[in-house]
Amino acid sequence: MPLSPRQKLIEAFFSAFEKRVKRPEDLRSHSSGRPPRARSSAAGDLDSSLKMTRTLHAVLLLTIPLLAYAGEVLAPAKTKDVKKMGLILIALAALNIWTALSTSRRSVQQEHEALRVRPEDTEAIIRWRAATIASLVVCEPLALYGWVLRVWGGTFLEAAPFYACGLLLLFAFTPRRPSRHVAAHPAA
Repeated sequence: MPLSPRQKLIEAFFSAFEKRVKRPEDLRSHSSGRPPRARSSAAGDLDSSLKMTRTLHAVLLLTIPLLAYAGEVLAPAKTKDVKKMGLILIALAALNIWTALSTSRRSVQQEHEALRVRPEDTEAIIRWRAATIASLVVCEPLALYGWVLRVWGGTFLEAAPFYACGLLLLFAFTPRRPSRHVAAHPAA
């Protein structure tokens, strides 16, 4: 029975995926005949995590002007009264801002402290990276709310505060390298 075009596409996708996935036996034998070299320290992990989170940060910063542009392109020619939808989006934005400022920020600060005490701890680096990514991702829906408001017929001035809040929070959560110095605690 011949395959349909859809089945051919799915089969091609999975065969390409299988070629790219590394199996445990592929990791043991490297092209030079030696196993792949492991990183010498967790400092490299921190550097790569910092680079990855800064790249994500830059991408998220760039998406906000793109969302604003898309909102202008896709907006209806005539604006509508979107007062009820605007209030719902404001409530969602307030919830996002509260989440970003309370839980996300606190978890990033806790992981910063853990890395100050043990900078070579791989688990702490992984938790720091996850907390940083979560903080960044919580900021992005604010701009999306502005885009939704604009596409549903709101004016640019109604959507602009959402874009601005998203940008401000992303700038506030810029990924930073945890300092290596332990903060001095006051004597008891």
